[in-house]
Amino acid sequence: MRLSPLFLLAGALSLPLYTQAGPPPSVEVFKQDAGQLRDQRNWTAAIALFKQGIQQHPNALSLAVGLTMTLADAGNIALARKEAQQLQTKWPLEPDAYIAAGYVEFRDQKPYARLALVDKAYAIAPQLAYVQREYVLALQGAGMPVPASRIAEKYPDLLTPAQKRELKGDVLAERTRLASITARPHSARFDIADRVLAEYARTIAAWQDNPDARQDIVRLRLDRLSALHARKRYADVVQEYEALIDQGVRIPDYGLSVVASSYLTLREPETAAQLYQRLLQTPEGEWRAQRRADDEIGLYYALLESGRYEEALSVIAQANERQPVWLYIPGQPERMPNPGKLDTAITQTMAYYALDDLETAESRIDVMVEKAPNNTALRTARATVYRARGWPRAAERDLQMAQTMTPRALDVEAGQAYTALQLQEWQQADMLISDLVTRYPEEPRVQALERDWHIHQRPELRIEAYRGLASDNPAVGNRDWGFDSAIYTSPFKHHWRAFAGIGQATASFDDENIDYRWQRAGLEWRSREMNVEAELSANRFGHGVKTGARLQADFNLNDYWQLGLSGAWLSRETPLRALKDNIRANSASFALRWAPHERTSLSTGLTYSRYTDGNHRLLALVMGRQRLFTQPNYHVDATLDVSFQRNTLSNANYFNPRNDLTVVPGLSFNQTLHRRYDTHWRHFITLAAGTYTQKGYGTGALFSVGYGQRLSLNKVLDAGLTVTGTSRPYDGAREKELRIQFDLNYRF
Repeated sequence: MRLSPLFLLAGALSLPLYTQAGPPPSVEVFKQDAGQLRDQRNWTAAIALFKQGIQQHPNALSLAVGLTMTLADAGNIALARKEAQQLQTKWPLEPDAYIAAGYVEFRDQKPYARLALVDKAYAIAPQLAYVQREYVLALQGAGMPVPASRIAEKYPDLLTPAQKRELKGDVLAERTRLASITARPHSARFDIADRVLAEYARTIAAWQDNPDARQDIVRLRLDRLSALHARKRYADVVQEYEALIDQGVRIPDYGLSVVASSYLTLREPETAAQLYQRLLQTPEGEWRAQRRADDEIGLYYALLESGRYEEALSVIAQANERQPVWLYIPGQPERMPNPGKLDTAITQTMAYYALDDLETAESRIDVMVEKAPNNTALRTARATVYRARGWPRAAERDLQMAQTMTPRALDVEAGQAYTALQLQEWQQADMLISDLVTRYPEEPRVQALERDWHIHQRPELRIEAYRGLASDNPAVGNRDWGFDSAIYTSPFKHHWRAFAGIGQATASFDDENIDYRWQRAGLEWRSREMNVEAELSANRFGHGVKTGARLQADFNLNDYWQLGLSGAWLSRETPLRALKDNIRANSASFALRWAPHERTSLSTGLTYSRYTDGNHRLLALVMGRQRLFTQPNYHVDATLDVSFQRNTLSNANYFNPRNDLTVVPGLSFNQTLHRRYDTHWRHFITLAAGTYTQKGYGTGALFSVGYGQRLSLNKVLDAGLTVTGTSRPYDGAREKELRIQFDLNYRF
């Protein structure tokens, strides 16, 4: 603890009280003897001796000062403050009276009251060195090291070298705190951080060879962690932290907070969680109370990314419950809204979004927006939920509202960029992302968004393949296998991509192999309202090269409805046995999809095919999916597949029922095996049981069971493998089939 220079004004020898006859001891004797008792922390004897001296010398300021300070040392603040007031009344023009009163406030841990009193002493006698020193120390104690440093620089001999180093550290710490404040012009947001980091480097270098400055250098390195964090140099924060740990340095709470945040940003959530948990066990204090909400939010994200979902939800729920809605600031008549409450409430709501419970997330965020419709953070958060629910146009409207309030806010503009990508507004996304990268190149969110854009710009490989492991039915034959592949170029002029691909389908019917090979190329157009794909193909199936063509258009009517139209000249859906006999089919299709949100979808389709042998086929499909159950690591869906087929030709050489109907309800069980940031590995089981009705052969049961796995890596690779076993009737005879399917989508 730093003692006032006037502490020594009351110091001297330890002697008994003066009761003997004769002339009274001098003021100096009383001061020295009582001062020595004070040095020995014998407060009772020192106070008694000071009082005796004052009785003998009532006009001795130094004794009154000593008594006031000793009462404060003894913890008798009330009596010490009373004595201090008497001092100021009796000696209003003496700086020592105000310094002594300031010492009482110092002992009572009231730095601002102390500064107010010492300021009066400095106004009375600014030329006195000990008054200057008291004023510098009072400014420093009140959290104003910069003005304290300016005064100390005028008087080089005022402070000891150790005091100078401590004051320098306080100045740098103050500038570090300023560097973390974001309410500055965008172009200047790192100016303070860059300057203070340069000053840290110069100061550490200057003190490096001074053995007395070792602890001061450690203090600077600890404080520098926050400056590095403010400058978004997260890897440097972690590197310096680990170096300090290796040197046996204990990291204080304020340092651990930025270190944990840096580990989390660098995608090391397990380490971050350990640090946050250690940090939040610290006893409550002023600094801890101010930072607690931020650290609890950080712990929530660390637990979430570590896969500890229940703990994460519990942490953020408790954090939100702990935060009061209003803050009552001393000296301010009106209550103030608590920004920490808003932060924890939004984070708790978005926790359901992160855990795929979008219905709950939507209902909670809707209530919050209804209560605070002009809050940009709430609008931006709701837009995120809306995008996940498949409503990019609704998200766009929310972000337009947010833009009117904070036109160039980072969160708003990033949300607009993600929405533009989902809406296929490529030019808008390009402009927004370019602007964000120019203004915020160091922001992890912007870096992630820029990477998504770069992935979008990459070429794309698509492969689909299948293999019949055990089958011998009239529809697909035996030992059937096939694949279709296509490579799409990088986008050009935002909307266009060219593509080319090859494929093959092979099967054996009555021990006769049939091969069908094709090569195709075309163009794709993608925009906000539609996707159009046109291709030409060369087809070989034993009768020379036949030219085929396909045109497909998908229209996004709104956030719920999509319409698809397609036509094919020489459709690749033509049965292999028909192609073997040079029977080709042209087709036209219509599809309509309704998806009110991610939990529900219903699709209908109608395909008309005209075969060159005179057959006309009409195929109608209805497919539905409904989410039944959702948990962070798994979900269960109910599915429904209904198809109806009608053919006009009776005696075709390929499977061609006059008409048939398939109705297959089922369940799909999906579980996440591993999830970490942009890597997602899951497996699933499908169970289905229904009926198949074929004209002339009656109705039979249809059973299907499947198992598959799917892996998504870093947003560039998505691949799945599924094995499905089916038992169903064909032409009245029950057939069993085991099939493996594979698909891959790769951005390279």
